[in-house]
Amino acid sequence: MKSTTAVYYVYLCAVMTVSKTASFYGASYVSVPLQDASSDTDIFFRFKTLRADSLLFLAAGPPDYCFVTLHGGEIKVRINLGSGEEELTSVPGLKLNDLLWHEIEIQKIGSELNLRIDGIHTTYLDIKGRFLELNVKSGIFIGGLGGFDELFLGNLKNFRGCLDEFFFNNMDILGLAVDSADEFSVHGVTWDCSDEFEASSHQPISFIENESFVALPALSTRNGGSVSFDVRTQSELAVLFYNSGNPSETDFLAVEIIGGKLTLSVNEGNGVVVLKSDNAVNDGHWHQVETQFSPTYVELTVDGESKNIRPGLGENRF
Repeated sequence: MKSTTAVYYVYLCAVMTVSKTASFYGASYVSVPLQDASSDTDIFFRFKTLRADSLLFLAAGPPDYCFVTLHGGEIKVRINLGSGEEELTSVPGLKLNDLLWHEIEIQKIGSELNLRIDGIHTTYLDIKGRFLELNVKSGIFIGGLGGFDELFLGNLKNFRGCLDEFFFNNMDILGLAVDSADEFSVHGVTWDCSDEFEASSHQPISFIENESFVALPALSTRNGGSVSFDVRTQSELAVLFYNSGNPSETDFLAVEIIGGKLTLSVNEGNGVVVLKSDNAVNDGHWHQVETQFSPTYVELTVDGESKNIRPGLGENRF
């Protein structure tokens, strides 16, 4: 194994490039098919995020492992060299999910594990047991696990934010990931630090993949309500907004694009009511959409042009 590791390490050094900054969007990850065995380990990276809980890094045996997470905004390093898991945490009360850049240094020399944050805050751990080597057989993972399930480490959220200067034992992992696509698995990563992480609620959002979506708390209403937004698209068929009522009932509210036109469908318990705009909205320009609904009135307004209907009240008044 040591000769294999050495050959692979030389190859990685040969393609090493300038360190990269990467954005991870909550389902992103980078995995590296690395094998390594050493009594000394060095990990260095910079990150910024608003997410309080997420996986930052995993070096996987099994059975050995070392992984770094954000837990409640604090750094946790969990390590198992074959004698059982031990945990090192950052200074209590130091919250790092503030969307500022933070520098993380993790160094294991023999049985001593050190964690330093921003060059100031340092904590230590003396690893117990007679095993000192971290044996990495299944590679390392950054930001998420992909489909890796050989170790159960709990339910870990993927990282969402920016990572920069990510080094494992002097290997520039992100820089290598750009140039070694055949050996590395890179999913949902862009090579920059995206402005979206600092965007305000008034800035538009983009859905860049077919699987993209935003999940919001359920809309809770008894007598009616309204939904409004602006949309720009070229899609002929799409779901823009959907909210279901009580799971035991048939109630729902949906705003869709069907054949390029806005369609509002509502069922408040008395049957489905449908309104459709006259003009197409899939022309790549911004369009303003407003909906109003109650048990006795449903209205769809697109760019100031309204259509409405007064459905029969029926037995369901909510």
